[in-house]
Amino acid sequence: MKTFEISSLIDCRVEELYAFHLDVNNLPKITPPNMKVTLLNKVEKISLGTEIYLRNVQYYVPTYWRVRVDEIREPNLLVDLALESPFYYFRHQHIFTQKGDLCELRDVVEITLPLEFMTKFLYPFVLKQLQLMFEYRHSITKKILEQKK
Repeated sequence: MKTFEISSLIDCRVEELYAFHLDVNNLPKITPPNMKVTLLNKVEKISLGTEIYLRNVQYYVPTYWRVRVDEIREPNLLVDLALESPFYYFRHQHIFTQKGDLCELRDVVEITLPLEFMTKFLYPFVLKQLQLMFEYRHSITKKILEQKK
């Protein structure tokens, strides 16, 4: 298993950042332009046990995800676990921490690839893709939340 982690500071309150991540309608907004995410089920409100079905297209290849919200600690933590995805294991922690006037957004992703014998060749590519995707997500989240001020 590999762990990917990224963090950034956003000029907002922790409650705003938490609420932003609870709204599944924000996911397409923070998805990089080279990817297309479509929500396949209607989710009124995210709560413990909520399942979200997604179609993700990247490099013209569609993948389907079924993700379950596994842990919530308002307003500091949201954890989702992929029940179906291109990965053998994918667990994503969204961690929100107030740091004075700023809020830290930290994403921690634990992943295991499905083909163990190819892992050492594929991990660098996968980790680079995660880096690019989360850098974009953080920058857009920051832009959206700081424009509200």
